[in-house]
Amino acid sequence: MKLSEQLTLKALFGRNGPAEREFILRCQKFGLVPGDLGRTFCLNYETYTVAGMVPHAGSKQIIVTRSDGSLTRFNPLKVAQFLDREKRHANRDHSER
Repeated sequence: MKLSEQLTLKALFGRNGPAEREFILRCQKFGLVPGDLGRTFCLNYETYTVAGMVPHAGSKQIIVTRSDGSLTRFNPLKVAQFLDREKRHANRDHSER
């Protein structure tokens, strides 16, 4: 990846970037909360971290960072489901101790 591309991605998806601000402003519309920013979920043996939102990106508005550092987009309702599933698994594992 070129340096200019890296700088653009960092500006968009870095701390307090537009994608993060959009997530905080719009997340509740999809059953998410601002605290979900930065949370992780697993899917098909990959770990994803919620990085922000691009509100005019069709059905896949949530930006996530995959464990290898690449960015991809997911449907916000699916992300809410994945995060809820991770929370239930964490609570179950904690109660079994």
